[in-house]
Amino acid sequence: MPSAKDLKPGMNKKILAYGPTGSGKSGLFTSIPGRKFAYIFDESGLDPLTGLDIDYETFFPDPVRVDVVTTQKKQADPKAQKNIKEPMAYINFIDHFTPFVDSGFEDYDVIGFLSLTNLAVAIIDRICAIDHRLDKVYELNDYNTTGITMARMFRRCFSVKNKIFYLEAHSDMNQDELTKKIINELDIGKRQRREIPKMLTDVWVTHCETRDNQPHFTLQTLPTKEFPIAKNSMGLDAILDITMDLSQSRANQGVGRIFKNKGIRL
Repeated sequence: MPSAKDLKPGMNKKILAYGPTGSGKSGLFTSIPGRKFAYIFDESGLDPLTGLDIDYETFFPDPVRVDVVTTQKKQADPKAQKNIKEPMAYINFIDHFTPFVDSGFEDYDVIGFLSLTNLAVAIIDRICAIDHRLDKVYELNDYNTTGITMARMFRRCFSVKNKIFYLEAHSDMNQDELTKKIINELDIGKRQRREIPKMLTDVWVTHCETRDNQPHFTLQTLPTKEFPIAKNSMGLDAILDITMDLSQSRANQGVGRIFKNKGIRL
């Protein structure tokens, strides 16, 4: 029978970092110790990885079409393009992901998903392709089905033990209609916002501000009214300075420094 005393700090960490574009999410991934592999769904996610020893595969959402879509189920633009490219990004991703997860992600220590926002786009485009609705706007059931699909995928992913999983997503600022409070939510569908955080050990919020003409990055690890889903499993301070000197080794910066201070070793 397993005993909790045998668990090591850092085992099975499932981390989500979310924040606005340019707030340091992808850069934070590069500072996690260990051999890393990244699934890239957002082309801008490649820039922070440039020059680093990180393996990756790209699956960008397909450029499906650019003409006008309609809310009328039986109507379509008569002048619209006739031959629409079938979106294959999610299918290609699953073709790579399935044997990779079955292998236990080989000898990688850290698996990244950059970012959930664009992964959701790839999924929902595939759903519309199956239903022959690429010329229509997304429906409520499309978002629900996307959430179910993503949750199932991550349940399978997280069944692999002794890995660190790092997910990132963009944030979306909204005002609650009743309380008028400003809330920064994950920029993914409601079903995904509800299901994904439940599976995770840590939800971090990334922030960036300019000081003396230089970017300064901080990490929020505990909830506030504006960021209610933030949490951490490592006893971290509520706000951490994660600004990195990119001319130096990242081993003792960002997440590397957090793990070192908490005695977490892979």
